[in-house]
Amino acid sequence: MRRALALAALVVASAAAPARAEGVGTRLGGIIGRAEPVGALGSRYNLGWTFGMEAGWMPTWAGFIWAITYNSYSASDSRDPVQSLTMWDFGLSFRGQAYVRRTGLPVSVYGQIGPALLRASTALPPDNDNTFFGPKLGVGVEARLSSWYFGVQADYGLLSGGPSQLQVMTRFGTGMF
Repeated sequence: MRRALALAALVVASAAAPARAEGVGTRLGGIIGRAEPVGALGSRYNLGWTFGMEAGWMPTWAGFIWAITYNSYSASDSRDPVQSLTMWDFGLSFRGQAYVRRTGLPVSVYGQIGPALLRASTALPPDNDNTFFGPKLGVGVEARLSSWYFGVQADYGLLSGGPSQLQVMTRFGTGMF
């Protein structure tokens, strides 16, 4: 019985090996980059910083990415009553990726879309509220080196339902690919 289970485990592992070589699996990583408020907030605040974490599950060419980022902005006018604006951005995105290079250093391009919850440190237009919910869109490129990944991503959100921002981020982390 043990030999049969060992043989079954070996067959399953060998069948799963090509999928792992494709660069799919779980991931956990960090995010650092720059963020720019656009729309109603674009003229009020300067280019800011964004920091965060992400986790993901990519069982095939498609999967899900969870991310949380902290964004910090300073006012562009010293007379603005709110000199410092911070926002937390919680997102869950559906991601689809395609490999443009599979040998050597594997490189993929991807697009993602999903809902995001934005929490600001002060009331913001258009609703004079602190909490907003809406869709977010992102595109990026990513390279893998063994169990590590590195990438650059641009996100735009919220597409509707609240204040918008453009984030350009460097992503890095590890995973089981």
